[in-house]
Amino acid sequence: MNGLELDISGIRDTKGASVEAELSGRVGPVVAGGEKVNIDKPVRLRVMATNTGSRILVSGDIFTSVELTCNRCMEPFIFEISTSFEREYRQAAQARPGNGTPGAEGDAPETYHGDVINLRPAVEESISLTMPIKVLCSEDCRGLCPKCGHNLNLGPCRCEKEPDFRLAPLAELLRKEK
Repeated sequence: MNGLELDISGIRDTKGASVEAELSGRVGPVVAGGEKVNIDKPVRLRVMATNTGSRILVSGDIFTSVELTCNRCMEPFIFEISTSFEREYRQAAQARPGNGTPGAEGDAPETYHGDVINLRPAVEESISLTMPIKVLCSEDCRGLCPKCGHNLNLGPCRCEKEPDFRLAPLAELLRKEK
């Protein structure tokens, strides 16, 4: 087993039965800000699986963190991931196209074989959906000076500031008033 496989042998044949588990395992790279990001730390899961009769409903919480690089200041930072997921699974022999619940995965149901459900695809998808499109260390990140490249979060740079040409008419008005 890969660590993200859920043993449902105790509930597979009993409608209404459920099982809770804590799992830990590794996932493949995910996309953040248009780039692939490796998740070096194991992903922790807290899951509950319930036999609904024709399907196994699995819901859970995902916890991990990943090191990203801020798009503004180019500094590395740790992005904490805490998200949840919910999926329905049918035993592979029962699955037929068109019998799944419409949604992100379309009409094809997710399947499992035997007594184990592999949660890795669901976890990877949930993490990918949680990753930011614009990777920022903080919302108020000031970025880099466009002239010298100094990280403005650490304080002002020593570059001489040129006034914004769009504000020149206002600057002229202020000079006239003095």
